[in-house]
Amino acid sequence: MVQAEARQRALPSIDVSDPKLYQEDAWRPLFATLRRDDPVHYCEASRFGPYWSVTRYDDIFTVELDHENYSSSSELGGIQVADQPKGQERASFIRMDPPGHTAQRRTVAPIVAPSNLVNLEPLIRKRTADVLDALPRHETFDWVTRVSVDLTNMMLVVRRRDRQCGFARCRRAFGG
Repeated sequence: MVQAEARQRALPSIDVSDPKLYQEDAWRPLFATLRRDDPVHYCEASRFGPYWSVTRYDDIFTVELDHENYSSSSELGGIQVADQPKGQERASFIRMDPPGHTAQRRTVAPIVAPSNLVNLEPLIRKRTADVLDALPRHETFDWVTRVSVDLTNMMLVVRRRDRQCGFARCRRAFGG
């Protein structure tokens, strides 16, 4: 009984957006606690602002398919990117609901189909290793530019000569 009460008191303080959880590989017990005790968890105080985390598969599936009640659109309070300069906010693939999200998703669906990924696995592993191995050590860098955009661009645009055009599309998709 005492352990259960202590867990309940600790629940509001769980912030799965804290990078230290992943740097120290300490995230698994917290997610297990959330799935067991608070599967739809509200974190009121994080360095990124308040947010909800959904930790069970069936709940995630429900949220993913119900755009009337759960929106990714920043205009409706969904995914927010707080550090965009005022007046320079950009549409981003991850911050869209259907039909805009669906149209962009259709573009990449053939590339990320499981049967295609199996064929591309050696190339994906090599490109990922190359990008991660080239990251600076012991200095700050822009993860979005150096990893997210660059790696996504490499995965979506197979021919090297098409990468510059793909880079511009990736920057727009990631809101950069």
